[in-house]
Amino acid sequence: MASFASGATSLIQSTVDVEVDGERHPQFIPLLAMNWHPKPHFNNQWSWAGLAILLIALVWQWWSGNHVADNVCSGQRFAIETVSGGTAPYIQLTANARKGPFLLDYGATQSTLSADAFSSSSGSGQASGQMTTSFSLPTFPTGQFRLARYFASQAPGGGQLGVVGTDFLSLLTAAFSFSPQGGSVVLDGKPCDAGRLRAKGMVPIRQTGFFSAQPGRLDRSRPNVPVIYLRIGGITTWAQIDTGYDDLQMQPSIDINETLYQKLLASNVPLRQKGNVGVSTCSGLESRSAYLASHVEIVSETGALIRDLGTVTLVRKPLSPCGGIGNLVEPAAQIAASVVARLGEVVIDPFTETVWVAPAR
Repeated sequence: MASFASGATSLIQSTVDVEVDGERHPQFIPLLAMNWHPKPHFNNQWSWAGLAILLIALVWQWWSGNHVADNVCSGQRFAIETVSGGTAPYIQLTANARKGPFLLDYGATQSTLSADAFSSSSGSGQASGQMTTSFSLPTFPTGQFRLARYFASQAPGGGQLGVVGTDFLSLLTAAFSFSPQGGSVVLDGKPCDAGRLRAKGMVPIRQTGFFSAQPGRLDRSRPNVPVIYLRIGGITTWAQIDTGYDDLQMQPSIDINETLYQKLLASNVPLRQKGNVGVSTCSGLESRSAYLASHVEIVSETGALIRDLGTVTLVRKPLSPCGGIGNLVEPAAQIAASVVARLGEVVIDPFTETVWVAPAR
């Protein structure tokens, strides 16, 4: 979650800065269509070898067809780890010769290291709460971090070592392939081939003014955080992608600010009260109202339908001294990690200022 984009971390719902159900679609291939008629005494070892090669090729075709993004984009592949019941993506990285899980958090604009793990480590700038150290993230031999403390109850095995925010991620293309077991992500310091992504059926969402490898191209009133667009009832709004917002209690969750909430009410969009979510913020513990909304849709920047998310929990985010979308006058939202994971395939490319998502198949 972003220092700007949220500054708040849900004690139950989120694992961030301080303080899926991914879809697999097997392609069943009928063997009869291959005119294969095995005989009772099929002893030719070369024929069996050929059959084995064919079966391996078919398995590879199925696997690659269900991992579109990370096969089209080049780079270094990492296995995604999650906490029990969560979907926020962690990967194994090494900082200052210490290896462990780092959260890939597109909602955070500044990267952090665990103060508990690194406060006694060698590195420059620790007296000011900052640390510059070696780092194994692709294309970054070193990195500058703020020291922070995380919620131990919401960390993967071995304890969380850090958060990778958009100060790094805005200079890397990330191709996510989520699965119930976590999935994988491919990271690279150059753009992904747009033509190949389009040929595979991925749909682009332009990031103009929101997210870029060139911060000077951004709207100065916004953080460098990628977005998608949502349509709730007849209301369309942008929504920050917050992969650090692990909505453990109410999945899938989307935060909405007061302006958007009032706009939904004025438009008579049906919202059903679901209860309250306990949230720990920079100013203490608070309770936020949650509502159920049906047929929440992901759309492009032009309003073209990409996919229907179905019923989603909307969490009402008020004004906050911690900052974030709750303080914006314009309607705004923020999608949690489980929403991103449900998309299955997602490519976030800051070089072409595009987020690619897979439509429902």
